[in-house]
Amino acid sequence: MPGFTTNSIGAALRDSCQKHADRVALKYKIDGKYQSITYQELSGRAIRLAAKLSELGIQKGDKIGLLSDNRPEWVIVDFASLAIGAVLVPVYTSLSAAQSRYIMQDSGAAYLFVDGDRQAAKVIDLKTEGEVKEIWQFDASDNKSCATASFDDLMQDTAQYDNAKLQKVDAIIDSIGRDDLATLIYTSGTTGLPKGVMLTHGNLLSNREGHLEILALTPDDTVLSLLPLAHVFERNAGYYAPILGGSTIAYAESPLTVADNMLEIHPTLMVAVPRFYEKVMQRILNAVRKYPPVRRYIFNWALRTGSRAAKTENKDNWRYRTADKLVFSKLRERVGGKIRFFVSGGAPLPLDVGKFFESAGIHIIEGYGLTETSPVLAVNRIDNYRFGTVGHPLHNVELKIAEDGEILAKGPNIMKGYLNLPGDTKAAFDAEGWLLTGDLGSFDEDGFLIITGRKKELIVTSSGRNIAPAPIENMLKSSVYIAEIMLIGDNKPFITALIVPDFEHLSTEGIGETEADGDRQKLVESKQVKRLFAYEIARLSGGLAEYEKIGRFKLLPQEFTIESGELTPTMKVRRAVVIDKYCDLINEMYAKAPQAIDPDCNK
Repeated sequence: MPGFTTNSIGAALRDSCQKHADRVALKYKIDGKYQSITYQELSGRAIRLAAKLSELGIQKGDKIGLLSDNRPEWVIVDFASLAIGAVLVPVYTSLSAAQSRYIMQDSGAAYLFVDGDRQAAKVIDLKTEGEVKEIWQFDASDNKSCATASFDDLMQDTAQYDNAKLQKVDAIIDSIGRDDLATLIYTSGTTGLPKGVMLTHGNLLSNREGHLEILALTPDDTVLSLLPLAHVFERNAGYYAPILGGSTIAYAESPLTVADNMLEIHPTLMVAVPRFYEKVMQRILNAVRKYPPVRRYIFNWALRTGSRAAKTENKDNWRYRTADKLVFSKLRERVGGKIRFFVSGGAPLPLDVGKFFESAGIHIIEGYGLTETSPVLAVNRIDNYRFGTVGHPLHNVELKIAEDGEILAKGPNIMKGYLNLPGDTKAAFDAEGWLLTGDLGSFDEDGFLIITGRKKELIVTSSGRNIAPAPIENMLKSSVYIAEIMLIGDNKPFITALIVPDFEHLSTEGIGETEADGDRQKLVESKQVKRLFAYEIARLSGGLAEYEKIGRFKLLPQEFTIESGELTPTMKVRRAVVIDKYCDLINEMYAKAPQAIDPDCNK
């Protein structure tokens, strides 16, 4: 299997920049137009910054914090840190000031980079209190209360560096080994405080080596970057993989502009979470519902034709060619017209979403992994995939299923441990050194891995029934009317659910409008809307055991958000937070079963 001849991410990035010097590495929007940075320019800026940081006394193993949205400076700071053996500590911009400060303090970062006043305000106290030496801000600021230094001024200081100074950076790069720490990535923390996952250069390189042939990127590829670079999935698959392959990375302006950015950039690949693909599919189907009857018939006929062709692997017939010309080619144009495939991770991809895109000739490759595993453990291949699974393990990863159904992992991509938490590090591995993933799963007859739930999220009803909520929730989310759903039932006599409707879809169809008159609270209390959701739940629950079926449900008038604490930065539901917030609603659902009432809820 192919591998890298270098022993560090910094060396691999440097070598790729030399190899692809004149090609475009990064694209980013300024004043409504995409600007470009070549590989040579990227490397030049990063190496000069590395020389400056080294001059300031930053050495191998020192921590550098980065609190910024995706932008070229994010890559430059990361590249520079890697080049001198420093350890980058990225922080999600969606985190609160208290959370951001905790991560900086726990990691021991002495220097921070932030993108603007909003992020600077979260951590400025660390500078005034003397806990960090300097904070550099990417954007110019007139806010005198945020006494940050200018990143532009920092880079200006490096303009006259001679070759001797820059060659010192090359020498440091060459001294860094696979066992050296590369980054600290703090877990989302669905429960408790976030933990600093220690990943080495070898962890990250080995993971790229593991999926090198699967995610084979070339200078002909353009990747649209949407997920936060603070997420190891985007960092490895949406940043390291493209740069090491000589591809171009274009940054989406925001989640709201992705559709427009696709038409501007014409990406060949994109990494996203399942919800993104769900929304794309739903918007297409919403538009189709407004078509005249003949156009709707043609669209649905095309989908059936594409589905049959995908099953038989036979697209060389007049039916498929006609469907492609009339329908599929137009769908592909809506995502830029050049997509080779999408990559999905972070949560299970709904079966109907994968099959919808497959019918249109657009593949979504689903994988599975953890922050602790750099991150990929298993992934479907473009020529060997199975919906409902996360594919086969990488060639350099071992997976097995424990007696209780937990997925265990071994490989060179497994973390060094949790920073400052020797007890938690020890508890993360079994006696034989296998990482305990906390996920439940099984292998099918052909070796495809199926994720069945989270070990700690198993619901145990008062009658002793064990229920994995994730598969049921994912099945019910196949309804176009359900945006989010969370099952409840631990120590309760039956299963209930909190549901966030897809308000955009309800509005498109005008459901509940007469009773609600634009008020979301009235909408979720509407008899028509309640009947609709009862019908959808019953329709999709036919294959469930009686004890797995939802006895009662409540519709929520607002979405789960990161800002309200209900979602982690990686869009996972914080169940304890939701249960605590909606304690009264939950107790209402168990009102006729007084033994199930819990005044505190979140225990």
